[in-house]
Amino acid sequence: MKIKIQNNVHRLINHSSIVLITSSFKNLENIMTAAWYQIIDIDPVIISISIGIKKFTHELIEKSNKFGINLPTNDLIDQVWKCGKKSGREVDKFKISNFSKFSGSALGVPLIEECIANLECEVVFKKTFNLHTVFVGQVHGAYVEEGTFKDTWLVDEKNLVFPFHLGGNNIIVNTPKKFEVE
Repeated sequence: MKIKIQNNVHRLINHSSIVLITSSFKNLENIMTAAWYQIIDIDPVIISISIGIKKFTHELIEKSNKFGINLPTNDLIDQVWKCGKKSGREVDKFKISNFSKFSGSALGVPLIEECIANLECEVVFKKTFNLHTVFVGQVHGAYVEEGTFKDTWLVDEKNLVFPFHLGGNNIIVNTPKKFEVE
């Protein structure tokens, strides 16, 4: 039997892989743990992210019109969680997480070396709603750890496991098993 719910309705479909959004403006930098993103188009690659309007990351993206998307694997979950617990206004998240950064060659966005993949995005559209802004970005640079991707993730060969966010403090990991469908 189905029951009607009123609270946390968004969590019914909020089980996507966790990404780390990196942003900077002048000498300020930040890392934000996120799961609200979407591929919009593939030629060119366009991706949207939804960021709370009070977040430090929101402020940096508003000012710089660019952001990074970094894809962590399960072995980084403790560092990922540290990036989601405090505001970048209060702490240096690169320092508290012990993440190494490199600058993307396309836009100079700070990216995370330990993450298996990184994207540099330039904001091409934005729309602010009640509590969040959707930033739509065109990918100008994409980087991946050598030997882990060939048209798709080499999950079975490399035993790759990605963390998924269920909402709140709930995280799961998927199995490193790829299923092909016909």
